[in-house]
Amino acid sequence: MRIFVTGTDTDVGKTLVSAWLCRHFGLDYFKPVQAGLQPMTDSEWVKIHAGCHTYPETYRLREPASPHHAARLEAGGSRWTTYTCLSRHGWWWRAPAASWSRWVPNA
Repeated sequence: MRIFVTGTDTDVGKTLVSAWLCRHFGLDYFKPVQAGLQPMTDSEWVKIHAGCHTYPETYRLREPASPHHAARLEAGGSRWTTYTCLSRHGWWWRAPAASWSRWVPNA
């Protein structure tokens, strides 16, 4: 079973719902981009509260902000660097008037 949890804002319950799903259905947890590392990451929180296996994030960004903004800050403000940083594995694209989205082939 594959489940993709998404939400459009901070503190809407994505991590809590993900932990519940992992705990009750015996799923693993993977968050591809973590923006903000303190006081703990979402993967660390889910591991503690759901007791499930978590995979390391592909991208760990220090700034607690939207992924595209946090990546831009870490890349020194360059849009091109930000895009290539988040797309080097071919998973990410920029949709017009939207934030970063993940493409999961054959999910």
